[in-house]
Amino acid sequence: MKNHVITAAVFACLLLGSGCGQEDSGVEIQVYADDVKKNWNAANMPPVPEDTKVMVYPSLVEKFVVEVAGHDGDIFIVEEPMLQAALDPEGLHSLQELEVGSGGAVFRKDQGMVYAAVVGEDASLLRRADVSVSTPLIAVIPAYSDKKEQSLRILKQALAEPRLLQKGGEGTWNSTG
Repeated sequence: MKNHVITAAVFACLLLGSGCGQEDSGVEIQVYADDVKKNWNAANMPPVPEDTKVMVYPSLVEKFVVEVAGHDGDIFIVEEPMLQAALDPEGLHSLQELEVGSGGAVFRKDQGMVYAAVVGEDASLLRRADVSVSTPLIAVIPAYSDKKEQSLRILKQALAEPRLLQKGGEGTWNSTG
């Protein structure tokens, strides 16, 4: 009996360890917006940089909170009410560099530091999908992300140019939920 318990414990540790050992090298962008999800067409999406993964979900606060708590995702694009309900600036990376020309900022703290930026309808994510949004979309980079610089570059390009993510690559677009 004791050997079975030890064997089961070792097996469980191996399963957990193998799941945790698979580190993803690319940036993961998660979009939580009903309007985007409803009109989703992956064929219309622009190519994304290699190793970049874009996931589109309905605007479910619970799913968003679970992803943030699990430290998943490097860039979140969410409906404004979701962001204000689920996050505060303490858990966000500064977007001070993005303030100029980004259409505004949502969270400000510590002498005007920018923590979230408005994603305009001319961003390729929305324009190429021919999506019109009824609720403002906000982009943030969580403080826990280990790909902050890469995420910031992608987000800066997305907000500065209407041709978001035009560098071709092997990235993937997925719609779930």
